[in-house]
Amino acid sequence: RMSCAFLLGGSATLAAAANEVWVDQKATQSTRYNALWKDGPGLVPISDAAVADCFRVEVLEGSSVWVGMTDEAHLGQGWKTKALEYGGNLSDGGGLMRSSFGPSLKAGMSVDMRTELLPEGGDKFSLSMHLAHDGNGLGEAFNLKSLDATIIGALFPLIAFSSGPAKARISRVTPCPPASAFARPGASPRKSVVGKWAVAASALVDEPPPPDMLSQVVFNVHDEPWSISAHVANNLRASLDPGPPHAVAGGVMATMMMPPPPLQALEKTVSEIIGSITSVELKSDSAEGELHIAHAHGTLTLRPHMTTHTPVSRDQVSWL
Repeated sequence: RMSCAFLLGGSATLAAAANEVWVDQKATQSTRYNALWKDGPGLVPISDAAVADCFRVEVLEGSSVWVGMTDEAHLGQGWKTKALEYGGNLSDGGGLMRSSFGPSLKAGMSVDMRTELLPEGGDKFSLSMHLAHDGNGLGEAFNLKSLDATIIGALFPLIAFSSGPAKARISRVTPCPPASAFARPGASPRKSVVGKWAVAASALVDEPPPPDMLSQVVFNVHDEPWSISAHVANNLRASLDPGPPHAVAGGVMATMMMPPPPLQALEKTVSEIIGSITSVELKSDSAEGELHIAHAHGTLTLRPHMTTHTPVSRDQVSWL
């Protein structure tokens, strides 16, 4: 029988056995549950070579699960833990570093995490962390230079729950795949209407705003629950019918800021489109796929919105 290697972050609510950890009660807004998996000596830099460790975390129950790396000294109770974390967004344990880096984590999903340390001379080293979600590469999440080995101790995987009940399982991946195995895939045809789609502002209004103010509008189709949203000056959102053709199923909800004059016509048009959608349809005959939104005034053609993801650097991590 595998012994339990989890160090629990000061909470009697957490429980663990072998390589599984769980929480049975719902977390409050001010509570989080943290567990460090101390299986082995941890990842430490060496003076003459790069070293790497790879782990897979499977979410067995629940949602709002976070995974990452930290040392024992930075493990604390609740939000006192400081770490390099992924849970859809990237975080340093308390602050948001990158939003929408990948999907948020819930039951049935897995994350592969590769952390590499490279010597820089003396007590200095750099850290690179790559991630994959359900086997699909997310790329490099953290790239931290000039870290001090006298301040940061041996690194171990962290599992954290900001909701409950929830449960996760961790295992070491051997051999550790190269960083290239975690690269984000290039553009490929979309298989669903769900996701972010973009259209040039000039395709929506005769007099678009200056490009440095807003050059394109991004529409986001959600399936939990089914809805569509966009942002101009305000956030605009409406529910969609869950089944095809995904017609609008209610009025447009919006925040209430007065748009600056260059954005007023564009926001009015986008709101009218969202509020009169009769169908949302995927057209997959182009290289990357197109989204066609039929509405009261015609049909809008959108292309996949490609987001550039840059890794978090050391100066952005508050506790370093």
